[in-house]
Amino acid sequence: CRPDEATLERLGAALAGLDVGLLVNNAGASYEHPRFLEEVDAATEVDLLAINTLAPTLLAKLVLPGMKARRRGVIVNISSGNGLLPSVPLLASYAGTKAYVNQFTRSLDAEVRPHGLRAQDQPPLFVATKMAKLRPRLDVPSPEAWARAAARQVGYETSMTPYWVHGLMMAAIAAAPAWYVDRAVLKMHLGFRARALRRKAREAAAGPMGSAEPKKRR
Repeated sequence: CRPDEATLERLGAALAGLDVGLLVNNAGASYEHPRFLEEVDAATEVDLLAINTLAPTLLAKLVLPGMKARRRGVIVNISSGNGLLPSVPLLASYAGTKAYVNQFTRSLDAEVRPHGLRAQDQPPLFVATKMAKLRPRLDVPSPEAWARAAARQVGYETSMTPYWVHGLMMAAIAAAPAWYVDRAVLKMHLGFRARALRRKAREAAAGPMGSAEPKKRR
């Protein structure tokens, strides 16, 4: 799952001669549930950093020469609203990688605009995916609803939350005191962690028939 030189060479060869006008970096990884930093094993941290930060950076490098030569193209990175919050306790590394994607995208956009290109970050909040394990509702759109909103905004603002309810939520968060947001996120994530640990305890008590939850991927 980590990008390596051989994989990048194969991708570069496959892209040679293709007219790539749009790159969407949507792959990502997170913890299976919120955790304190010292609870996360080193291998998970390395995977998290490689998938969430190194992969979109290297993929952008692969398509930029062709885009610059044609003077057209858009790179869209899907980060997360967690990368824009004042703090995200119990998801520290994950939030840090998403903050990297946002800053990387904004900096890249300023770098490539003179060449007729755009880079855009579209950070979502909760979406009703298998990872989130939430049912669709007004503030938790289905993947299809979020994708439709995202497609309509490609190439406009450098960093923007495409789904309108998420945009209102992010505006409210930005207007709230940072200490209040910090406290609310910490309380929410402690609750998520406690429920996940209780579930794991039940699965362990059930014996070999209990199933372990796989690592989450977005």
